[in-house]
Amino acid sequence: STVRKDLTTWLPILLLVVLGGLAGIGKFLQDGFGNDERTAIPDELVVSSRSDRGPGSLRTALFTAMKAPHKITIRFDVDQIDIEVPLPPVAVSGIKFIGNEAAPTLIRFASNRQTESSLLKVSGDDVLIEHLHFDANGGVAIDVTGKRTNLRNLRIANASIGIDGFDVTSLTVENSVFRGNGTGIRLNGEKARTKIAGNTFEDNRDGAIWLALSSDEIQSRNDILIHDNIISGGRDGLIAVNAGLDVRGNRISQFTRSGITLLGTRAMVTGNLISDSAGIGMHISQLLDSVVVDNEIARNQQIGILIVDAQGLQVDQNHVYENGYGIAAVGLKPINATLKNNTLVGQAIDGLIAIGESPFIDSNHALRNRQAGIRIMDLALPDQPLIEAVPRLANNTMSDNGDDDVQYGEYVVSKP
Repeated sequence: STVRKDLTTWLPILLLVVLGGLAGIGKFLQDGFGNDERTAIPDELVVSSRSDRGPGSLRTALFTAMKAPHKITIRFDVDQIDIEVPLPPVAVSGIKFIGNEAAPTLIRFASNRQTESSLLKVSGDDVLIEHLHFDANGGVAIDVTGKRTNLRNLRIANASIGIDGFDVTSLTVENSVFRGNGTGIRLNGEKARTKIAGNTFEDNRDGAIWLALSSDEIQSRNDILIHDNIISGGRDGLIAVNAGLDVRGNRISQFTRSGITLLGTRAMVTGNLISDSAGIGMHISQLLDSVVVDNEIARNQQIGILIVDAQGLQVDQNHVYENGYGIAAVGLKPINATLKNNTLVGQAIDGLIAIGESPFIDSNHALRNRQAGIRIMDLALPDQPLIEAVPRLANNTMSDNGDDDVQYGEYVVSKP
């Protein structure tokens, strides 16, 4: 009975002590350890391991960055990282990935089993990635859905798509190398302010740059800038659909289909060299209020510049030489286009040919083209009225061509 009485006396006191201790521990965890984990995360994280996971790995750095209350910079101090399974998405905003400029880290899929996966998925806003190399081993190298992304000084190889952007508000890709991919850069979705400049694209099988936007209203010519890139090999150089863009100072060569293809765009195309291909230098169709000026287009086996049903187009002061045809304008309806002050030299067939189209052809210089300097042809389609070509011709100069007089005829399309 004495023990029971002592317990009755001391039990409430013991309970108070225990409860007080638990409360103190809880407060310590809340005020101390819990906050220390976040505030102890440094502004810079260093990736030092080649492994896919564990201390010093890129995966661990990404998980740590997700918990940080502040913006994080991830730096790399390792030659290569082998990714076994896809990394978590880069969902935090303001993150920077900074490689070693002197010895960039190679980030690669360890096997080709990840062909439907991406090495990096960037969904956060205001992300910077620079001085890194990527080998996607058949997958996508960098998938971008964040609003503002800046990619600089990268090397991307062996990817189905090097950089795949969707609904990106602002994307900059500069001074990078894309080699041996399916497509170098692909951009889809709504209109976006984009700059692709100073890059090198080599042997990207399906094409270097593909832009296909879904906006109902075509952008201004300053919204997408494609400047000073070197593109060689592959099927196509640049394809742009339903976009507003400025294409300037690019060197595009050795493609099999088309150097520049513009479909339904509003464009300024100037100062480009498009040459030495088995295909068409420039294919422009259904352009609106566009200018193609001061380009050099040479040694393309099919056509230098192909124009189809364009409205408000100026093709002016271009140097077009040693192609199959120089400039070919083809259409099913009258167009509002001016072909002026172009130099057309040494084509294998005609310097300038208009089939069904009726542009204003003014002050062009056609020299030493094997057949006609200028040829005008009506277009006869099966079971349809004849489409007459009635262009306005003024002040054109022709000399030493197969025919120095304007040649007229009819182009007949047979039933299949």
